Amino acid sequence: MKDIAVGGGFQLGIGPEQIIFTDGIQPFLFRTRTGALWVQGQINYPAGYRAPTGKSPMNPLGRVISRDGGKTWQRWWYRGDPIKAIGVTNALWEGTAEPNLSWGGVGMEYDDGLIQLYHEYTFVGKEPGVFNGFVYESRDDLATLSDAIPIRIEIPQGRSGFDDSGFSFPGFCLHRSALALPGSGDLLTTAYGWFHGDDQPGAYEPKQTKMRVIVLRSADRGRSWRYVSTVAAPKTDGSDDTEEGFDEATMARVSRGPRAGRLVVIMRTGSNSRPLCESHSDDEGLTWSQPRKLELCGVDPALIEMKDGTLALLVGRRVWRGKDCFGGDGVTDGYYIGLSSDGGESWTHTRCWSTEPHAGPGACMTSYSGVCEVEPGVLLAVYDVGRWGAAVRYIAARRVRVTRTS
Repeated sequence: MKDIAVGGGFQLGIGPEQIIFTDGIQPFLFRTRTGALWVQGQINYPAGYRAPTGKSPMNPLGRVISRDGGKTWQRWWYRGDPIKAIGVTNALWEGTAEPNLSWGGVGMEYDDGLIQLYHEYTFVGKEPGVFNGFVYESRDDLATLSDAIPIRIEIPQGRSGFDDSGFSFPGFCLHRSALALPGSGDLLTTAYGWFHGDDQPGAYEPKQTKMRVIVLRSADRGRSWRYVSTVAAPKTDGSDDTEEGFDEATMARVSRGPRAGRLVVIMRTGSNSRPLCESHSDDEGLTWSQPRKLELCGVDPALIEMKDGTLALLVGRRVWRGKDCFGGDGVTDGYYIGLSSDGGESWTHTRCWSTEPHAGPGACMTSYSGVCEVEPGVLLAVYDVGRWGAAVRYIAARRVRVTRTS
């Protein structure tokens, strides 16, 4: 491992790159309690795929799984059928469940071994303020998954909108994090989207408007969810300087120390080297601190609490090199790790890696990633190299040893 002194009482050891999923980009990582590692990413279109027309063109999906701590990986297909790996079809946009999964979304495992994987997209329902969603369940450690199970999500002021490419978007996105509250066992998750009245223009497309991050709560193991609170929304006084508002949130619960019980949420605010923002709650998500900018920049942050109470954050930072080219100034682009020993009050961070020579000249990345702790003090980071249409694209993994030096 390559040792990096981070400061703030930490040192990192960065392991070599391991390509785990050729053709994949924008990974979503889920770790089960037995240690199984499940990674999903967008892949190229298979022959005969019919993409939705006029709507956000989600790529088809592929998946890999490891049951030996990330040493080896095998392709994982839903019900053994590669064609059913596609994530969104016209039928889903019309509100009909199909036996497939969406990239991203939320993963959850209960004490009794039930695993739930939530479809990222929700869809405007027939009742005002009600959105339809889907969850898939496994009771055999992801050897198999159920058909799509409908869920109900109540967001009274919620609406559909247009994404950062100008495509019609069906509703709120469930993203990254789900956790069970001690005592009640109720679930909390983050989502992002629009309320009626959220009409500030975004930075990229005429139809795009800035988004907000909210928290949802479920008291029935995810069959129904209700809106609890807004974590962060764009300012309406003309002073908002975000590109997108707030989106792609990740949440962790502090389990020890003077801030035990605190919920910490980290959010994306833009696409090109824009700062992440943090907000926290000390009352189970009922109220939230004002969002504050972090020194870390990037997209799709992934936040966890490690066994020793350290908060660990992985994020990919993009630097534009011209039209339609992510990546790559070779100095500030790449994947960063942030660490906090005080429940998210303060952070230390460093740039850990970018693209490797074997990715070829001009290699780029969408800068999406995921992270989990595979053994005490050791993180597994997954991330992408390449982008849509690139000749070289893959999802890779690295082990990262985190050592406290003070």
